[in-house]
Amino acid sequence: MLKSFGENARYKVIELLGQGSFGTVFLALDTKLSRRVALKVTNQKLDKVSIQRFQREGEVTPRLRHPNIVTIYDADVHNNQGYIVM
Repeated sequence: MLKSFGENARYKVIELLGQGSFGTVFLALDTKLSRRVALKVTNQKLDKVSIQRFQREGEVTPRLRHPNIVTIYDADVHNNQGYIVM
């Protein structure tokens, strides 16, 4: 199982929460801000086009405000794997 993820291993994995066809979601600790987060990591390495789409989603989604939409704290690509922190 994944133990840490992100630049400088910022997110320390605590436990697996769920897995789907696109990604795996972990309960993790954001070591920079000392808070628990949900970390979704893509299951496959992303190609150039997929990376661009993923990064665009990471830019647009945090602008949405609705009680039924989770807050995005971080979204990026690390070692060709996309991740979203909620």
